[in-house]
Amino acid sequence: MQPNSLPGVPKLRTSLDATYNGKALITSQYRNSYFLSYYNNPNAIIYHDGWLINRKGSYSFYGIIGKDKIISYINLVGLSVEEMFFQNGSVFVLAKKPMNI
Repeated sequence: MQPNSLPGVPKLRTSLDATYNGKALITSQYRNSYFLSYYNNPNAIIYHDGWLINRKGSYSFYGIIGKDKIISYINLVGLSVEEMFFQNGSVFVLAKKPMNI
């Protein structure tokens, strides 16, 4: 999964299998002064948790998703947070599928 975007989170619950012991590492930057420049960039369009950047007719998405939003996405798809830590403006979350009883 790429940092700064979590479009794949809803697919995680079904794609986690025994290979990964039902776990996934999700990362995202929650602060970065570089992103502040997008507020004044005429080629940047605010979109959900970030910006769509138009570069010669080709668009890329960049966004900052904080820990609370990541946790809400993880919980929304039925996963739970096993472990979480922060380093240099990034959050790392180890998410897992619930155990079947």
